[in-house]
Amino acid sequence: MTTTTGEPISILLIEDNRADFFLLCKKLEQAAYYPYDLEWAEDVATAVERLSEGRFHLVLTDLHLPDSQGLDTLSTVQMYAHHVPIVVLTGMADKALAIQAVRQGAQDYLCKDSLDGDRVASSIRHAIERKKMQEQYLKVKHLESMGVLAGGIAHDFMNFLTTVSMNISLAKMAANCADTVYERLSAAEAAVEQAEKLSQQLLTFARGGAPVRKLSSIGKLYKDASCFFLSGSAVGCEVSVPDDLWLVEVDELQMSQVINNLIANAKDAMPAGGLIRVVGDNVVIPETGLSGHPGLKGGGKYVRLRVIDQGIGIRDEDLQRIFDPFFSTRGLGHGLGLTTTQSIVMQHGGVVGCERNESGIGMTFFVYIPAAESTDSCEQGDEALPAVASNRQNSNVDIKAMPGLISAKAVSRGQTQGKILLMDDQELLRETTRILLQKNEYAVDVASHGAEAIELYKKAKGDSKPYDLVILDLTVPGGMGGKETIQQLRLIDPDVKAIAWSGYSDDAVMSSPKEFGFCAGLPKSHDTQQLFELIQSVMQVAQTVPDVLP
Repeated sequence: MTTTTGEPISILLIEDNRADFFLLCKKLEQAAYYPYDLEWAEDVATAVERLSEGRFHLVLTDLHLPDSQGLDTLSTVQMYAHHVPIVVLTGMADKALAIQAVRQGAQDYLCKDSLDGDRVASSIRHAIERKKMQEQYLKVKHLESMGVLAGGIAHDFMNFLTTVSMNISLAKMAANCADTVYERLSAAEAAVEQAEKLSQQLLTFARGGAPVRKLSSIGKLYKDASCFFLSGSAVGCEVSVPDDLWLVEVDELQMSQVINNLIANAKDAMPAGGLIRVVGDNVVIPETGLSGHPGLKGGGKYVRLRVIDQGIGIRDEDLQRIFDPFFSTRGLGHGLGLTTTQSIVMQHGGVVGCERNESGIGMTFFVYIPAAESTDSCEQGDEALPAVASNRQNSNVDIKAMPGLISAKAVSRGQTQGKILLMDDQELLRETTRILLQKNEYAVDVASHGAEAIELYKKAKGDSKPYDLVILDLTVPGGMGGKETIQQLRLIDPDVKAIAWSGYSDDAVMSSPKEFGFCAGLPKSHDTQQLFELIQSVMQVAQTVPDVLP
């Protein structure tokens, strides 16, 4: 038996009978399960001292020892070996106690009077495997819990940021462009944009970030991002991506975030400068999978990209934690970059990981993304790609393609008007948005939840003063949100024009707004001009939505 790194399994036997130690050694040798290292401690005090060294893969312990009895023995051992699987040794008379020990966290129990080498070796192997599975399960539950917390915080944070950005926009309208005040407001606006990016990372980690996919060349994304991100730094970049790299179906915005995170990680690993190598290639994974990469199962065609640095490397004890949220080895980072990267890659059906360079200097981070069904090269030019919206966040509305579109500046001069119903549960954001829209010559009514919005819509339609547009927040705690509201509004008016507005940019509605009855979706953000442009585009374009909603 060996560990995954090829080292012998290190076992600590806690037993007051020396004869049992030699008997166990003999039984394991007869089973031919080695190499292994078996060490002996005759009491709990000695065992605690040994366990503090942190070098054992498994503990075998009797429960009746000179300085500890029964389940107290197990509790003490668990305290000093909480990440190490424990197998209980017992006499036949202690079988009931052993079962209680298993319920308390021991992986297995062995009866001393019937020790068999194969049984011991099998118990050791399965105990280690079960412990790993338990820790992976707990890690997943921990991440899920943190994800719920992070998602809620990020959603509320995004609402606050949007409110701040809109108030900055209002203040800039009243300021002279040549004033220092205007300059400071612009700086504050830039800070809001950076805070928004961090909030988006939290949301991607929390919810997985449902991708809005298009056929793309990931190699081209890497070429563009690498040169831009490292511009002006002491770190150079060498990009080696073949012309025949297969196409992938990815969310380009999310994949750019992956690229930026990996390049930033490599750059931070080389504070004194150096060279980052970015290598892309096509890989066919066999049906049996790829050794060392358990996530690549079932075979198929993949695009592999590697970011290779010449940095200080990662300590062995940190390798298992680098994708954990809020874990950072740099001290200056927020610990979300690699976590977000893993979340995005997994949402695309891919795998991300890292390994030490063969030279012993630096690390290699690798990403495997499934190739598209059409694996042709993308070097034919951008025109070979399918036409998509020029603004990813506007979800299926191509603003630049709209004929006669009037800019936000033109709107502010009163050249167009419209009647808008805005529904949002956050009073401060709702009122700030209302003021901003009114200053741009729109008539605005507001509602705090879906039921109120429906009543206002009915009344306006009955008074022959219908709304030109409805903006609906998707998430209303304790009330009717936008998804339910639009279904009711379409029963009242099949031609209703509506925009889904949400702090959760990865919501399924935001990915495919028309499938849920909306004309478009717009994430809450610092970009108020984007809001005006989308309002204009939706007002000018006839709505096309399914007859049957989910």
